[in-house]
Amino acid sequence: MTSEDAWKFPFVGSAVLFGLYILFKVFSKEYINLLLTGYFLLFGILAVGGTLKPLFEPLFGKLPLIPWKYSFRPFWKKKDSELVENN
Repeated sequence: MTSEDAWKFPFVGSAVLFGLYILFKVFSKEYINLLLTGYFLLFGILAVGGTLKPLFEPLFGKLPLIPWKYSFRPFWKKKDSELVENN
């Protein structure tokens, strides 16, 4: 964690809490609980799959954790090919 991240944390945290406050004012409690349940279910399945993957690799060979290729790169970061200066 950099010092810049530490400076951003209170602002991002406040925005998240304010967003949750607005969500609870606009939508009913049941819809928010359904959304949070789905969120934790998805990431729980991915976490358990990542934990159990080393146990099953000797039996089944190399298994993908997620069946599709996905690499996260924030939209503000440039691709490696764009970092080369064009003269």
